[in-house]
Order: sequence, then structure tokens, then C-alpha cells
Amino acid sequence: MAAEFNPYREWLGLAADFAPDHYELLSLTRFESDERSIATAAEQAARKVRSFRPGPNALAWSQLLDEIRAARECLSNPDR
Repeated sequence: MAAEFNPYREWLGLAADFAPDHYELLSLTRFESDERSIATAAEQAARKVRSFRPGPNALAWSQLLDEIRAARECLSNPDR
């Protein structure tokens, strides 16, 4: 039986077997608040994911890009 596809591990190299929090997703230190660092980390993560052809995992690919965008928006907003 093949292991279930894990986009966090396969496309971002994260060890998580479950959805990481925003900081983990962007490979940021906990409570990073510098907007430039957050933006750079989000761009790097998105670039890494886009470098893969989604193939049969197109839905996971799209959802992961959405998660990266949401993490950037959340962490860049001090009120959140």
C-alpha cells in the first residue's frame, strides 16, 4: 500500500505529518513580525511549490499555494 501523499513533506521539505501552523509553513521563527521577512519567506515557499508540476495532486498544489498566501496575510497583519 502506497503512503498517502504529503504536500508539506514532498514540496516544502517539512517533516510535519499534519498541517503546520503559519510559522512552520513559511519556515519562520515563532512570532516573527518583520513584514519583509514574512513576505520573503512566503515568496520562497510559493516559488518552491510552483517549481513542481502538480500532476495528479493539482488540488493539493493549489490548496498549498492558498495556505501560503493566507499565512503571509495573517502574519503580516499585527491585529491578527
